Amino acid sequence: MSLHTHPTQPPISILLADDTDLIRQTLRSMLEPLPAVTLAGEAADGESAVKMALDLQPDIVVMDIQMPKLDGIEATRRIMQALPRTSIIGFSVQTDATIHRAMHEAGAITFLGKERATELPQIIHTLAGRRQLGNE
Repeated sequence: MSLHTHPTQPPISILLADDTDLIRQTLRSMLEPLPAVTLAGEAADGESAVKMALDLQPDIVVMDIQMPKLDGIEATRRIMQALPRTSIIGFSVQTDATIHRAMHEAGAITFLGKERATELPQIIHTLAGRRQLGNE
């Protein structure tokens, strides 16, 4: 699968928010090779994720649920209040319906269990396609 944007479209900017260095490193290694993606930044806690999102205004935030200082649900809520056009992908080892519902209510566009991390490029591809349709 290749991920390409329309020639006049800028790359999709992504903020990774996860408190585990190895998870962020793994996601970075999956996303950096994609030609239509640029990594805007990485946050290791919920407060940093909100601050970085407000500063960088990424197109997509990949948001872990369990993080120090501020959990991913509240961080998602705060980002969506300030940046409603940002797409947030909930990302967690917790995959029960309560977590899905809480992330959806906070404003996340979708949810991905960490065991399915290899699907992230396809989800980003789908979101990028929606963004392009919305900008035409």
